[in-house]
Amino acid sequence: MNYLRSLITLPLLVVLFASMSDSSASGAEFTGRVLVQMQSELDTLHLFVKGDRYLLRGTMDSMTINALADRTRGIVDAWTPSDTQYHEASLKDMSAAFIDPFAAIDFVAAMCENGPKKEGTETIEGYACDKYVLRTKDGTEAMTYWVARALDFPIKIAEPAEGAMSLTVDQIKETAVNASLLQLPHGMVLAVEPGEGAPAWAKDIPGAPIIKVPYSRIMAAGEIIRVKPRIGQKIEVRCDHTENGTQFCGSSFKNGEPDGNIMMGTFNLDSGQNWTERFEPFAAKDDEIVIRMNKGRGLITIQVAKKDE
Repeated sequence: MNYLRSLITLPLLVVLFASMSDSSASGAEFTGRVLVQMQSELDTLHLFVKGDRYLLRGTMDSMTINALADRTRGIVDAWTPSDTQYHEASLKDMSAAFIDPFAAIDFVAAMCENGPKKEGTETIEGYACDKYVLRTKDGTEAMTYWVARALDFPIKIAEPAEGAMSLTVDQIKETAVNASLLQLPHGMVLAVEPGEGAPAWAKDIPGAPIIKVPYSRIMAAGEIIRVKPRIGQKIEVRCDHTENGTQFCGSSFKNGEPDGNIMMGTFNLDSGQNWTERFEPFAAKDDEIVIRMNKGRGLITIQVAKKDE
């Protein structure tokens, strides 16, 4: 995956805190342990909260990360211990969810249209919590989360799908947090993300075949295919790893240029891993999805996404 996504490679940790970044932050100060469960994998992060800022530090997917969020500014910065540069994302951007598992409620709320609905109170880890549920248009539960009133912070998150992410904050200690802990390391500079504009291989796109959906085939390094969805059609592209070092790119193009940073659609997969990228309805007949196998080999499966996805 690209750098931002590889910081946390769990599929769509679509949850919480972006919408709270619009509200006034609480003055709560506390520390805690964050347990993130995805299928059989359990990752642990340490949490430090001071007012409108919080730091997540620990190991996820075998990578040590730091994620520093600022609710007032609406951003999250991320780096690894060996970095001299940090990477920044808006808390309202979907990519923030791959850095900070508390981020991205706006993404889920956008899919659910009606936003979170309060459905009672419960006690979690000794704290009185307001329970919120996000539902899709047809009423299907997409996510539930619990916000501790005294902390103004979510301390439990659950997704109902089998094998989906769940998160719990425990070992909470209300104690003063040193402000220096919630600062970027001295000398660290903002990274300039690669991938803006068309990649070098874009010149090969016009000669690439346009395939019909549904589609499934193992692609080798350097191969490119194109999909031209009907206007209003959602498309789902999945890649399954077939050999070590699989890297593929799936990106929407408009008038021959990538619609955004193409690196955000580039993914690295190891043994047993897969990734699904969903593309929102297209609005113009010239829009297309371009899929390229950058390294290795991978099974590419393309289908029309269900209306409720």
